[in-house]
Amino acid sequence: MGVGVVKSGTGLLYILKGKGMKIEHKVIKEILRKEDPVVLELGAHTGEDTQKFLDVFKDIRIYCFEPDPRCIKQFKSFIKDKRCVLTEAAVSNRDGQVVLNMSSGWPPHLVPRRYQILGLSCLYLFLKRNDWDYSSSIKNSKSNSSEHPWLKFDRKVQVQSMRLDSWVAHKGVKAIDFIWSDIQGAEKDMIDGASSVLKICKYFYTEYGEVGSYSGALTKEETIELLRKHDFELVPEYSSSEKRGNLLFRNMRLAA
Repeated sequence: MGVGVVKSGTGLLYILKGKGMKIEHKVIKEILRKEDPVVLELGAHTGEDTQKFLDVFKDIRIYCFEPDPRCIKQFKSFIKDKRCVLTEAAVSNRDGQVVLNMSSGWPPHLVPRRYQILGLSCLYLFLKRNDWDYSSSIKNSKSNSSEHPWLKFDRKVQVQSMRLDSWVAHKGVKAIDFIWSDIQGAEKDMIDGASSVLKICKYFYTEYGEVGSYSGALTKEETIELLRKHDFELVPEYSSSEKRGNLLFRNMRLAA
């Protein structure tokens, strides 16, 4: 993961990104060739990407999933659109309760210089107000890893968990155009709980390779092989070639 900067309705935000830049939402529209897709956004955070989907697709129906209570609060303040439905839960291979490892800390090089100059007391106030909530995960997470020594996972909270297969059965959703997955190393658990969902999904977009931060995270090769078993093939032109990034898959039975 590298560090990127985006603008959204919540102001200027710093986010961790894979080295492979994220696919643009207008490109997704070109791929789907429709105004009214059904989209699942897994790991919606505070709604930055949600809003981009809403801006690009006029008649979209987007179902978002987010377990971190800090992010849920911000999401509800930011996204107020009837085309969007938020489910306050993690997605995994089980229904019930799971432990969410809550991320915290802040990248030192993203601390504004004025706080550094004003001394430790001002720096403390900045860090207290700016808690890193981009990396929370239901997987065992590594605090102060060699890749991100500033990143910590020193708090845990019980959250709701659900299998996507259970969610689809309950909602009666018959077809899904696009799944956007950003769930911090829990991709295998999510896929294991979504065998029926993947049969009705045309495109699947996911992060991969966060093996240094999360126990059980999939490598690029493992992700490709696992999705191949569900009849998905990689779409190379929209996928990262790095050890960590994002991959786009197409359902060989459904997508043109």
